[in-house]
Amino acid sequence: MEMLRRIAAASWGQLIAVLVMLVSFRLYSAQLGPERFGQAMLGLGVVSLLDGLGAMAFSQVLAQMLKDSESRRQRIGLALGLGRIFALYEGALYTAALVLAGWWFGMSMLVWLAPTAAVFCMCEIPRAAGMTVTMLERRLGFLSGWNAAEALMVLCTSLASLALTGRHPAALVLGALAGRALATLAISPLALGSPRGWRADHAAARAALPRALAFGWSIAVMSPLGWLGAFADRYLVGAFAGVVEAGVIAALAGVVMRPFGVVSAGLTNLFRPDLLDEAAGRAPVHARPLRLWLILALIGGGGGVIAFAILGGSIADFLIHFQTPDVDRGLLMTVLAASQIAVLCTHALDNRLLAQGRSRALLAALAIALALGLPMVATGALLGGANGAAWGRLGAEVSRMLASALLIGLARRGRFVDGASNR
Repeated sequence: MEMLRRIAAASWGQLIAVLVMLVSFRLYSAQLGPERFGQAMLGLGVVSLLDGLGAMAFSQVLAQMLKDSESRRQRIGLALGLGRIFALYEGALYTAALVLAGWWFGMSMLVWLAPTAAVFCMCEIPRAAGMTVTMLERRLGFLSGWNAAEALMVLCTSLASLALTGRHPAALVLGALAGRALATLAISPLALGSPRGWRADHAAARAALPRALAFGWSIAVMSPLGWLGAFADRYLVGAFAGVVEAGVIAALAGVVMRPFGVVSAGLTNLFRPDLLDEAAGRAPVHARPLRLWLILALIGGGGGVIAFAILGGSIADFLIHFQTPDVDRGLLMTVLAASQIAVLCTHALDNRLLAQGRSRALLAALAIALALGLPMVATGALLGGANGAAWGRLGAEVSRMLASALLIGLARRGRFVDGASNR
């Protein structure tokens, strides 16, 4: 019962985020129509790429740097100190992205996007610091509340953006950035204390910077490779079958990934601190956390596949307002769900490797798995459009899981030493 209570505390926020997504995609597809909806979904895919290159990579670096300190003040000071350096990198990423946005959505939309992106980049520092410190402190319910509030805020700002921009496809990108920034402004003081008391530890940040860069560069390079594995299907479908089918697979893949994301986020919040404790030489709360993580991932993933096999068609009909005669939407969701079982297991294995600082070896494995998997997705998209791409993605995700499992086995046998490891 205690384990179920912990999983529930770590997951309820992501569950609310899934429900919000179900409602939001229905509203967005009805307001935008097929072509604009497809454009908006592809734009949000690029935001996910930037998130992987920026905030997600920085959060991994923070977890690795902060795990060795047990003082809350030291953790916050180091996180904010490194955050000032990260802000320059994040600003460069979004400056380049604004150029792409001007080409994709039209230069007129930069009047809205540019100032929103600037505020967003500044807010990413306390967001990453707050979420990482909270995770290390195992404040599971608080993390769930943050995720839920962020999803609700993004829905509100996206609907407002649709109204303000005359239902322009860029409104969903604008809403995603604005909603996350507003949620951070409201919640980060609850995680880190009053902003008046925030003190960046610049000396500690300078001392930690070489190790942070040695670990972080491979995480940053890994992010676009991981993004290709997760999002390439929609762009390949767009190239081979058109933007409408690309929008459909983007929306349905997002909906399928969300429930599995609930499971993944709950398990990550529960077991990732244990893996970091083990790497830092402390006893974990749960015995054999990786094994337990994998068992629960298989149970939760299997249940998800069964649910989508039964309800996938009905869910797709509710979400997508227009007809898609060339796509078997129910089958598409079921196959995508099957691929997510491999994703859940891969995420557990990757977190073990990252906790041990083995980012370079993981990067090499990801590159090899992508070289094998991406042609599967491309071939599927060419031969079968959205449905074919989903089958290709299933094969790619299984390949990725096997690569991480191989690395775990080699690490246990002492067959490789990662130059980025801090062990």
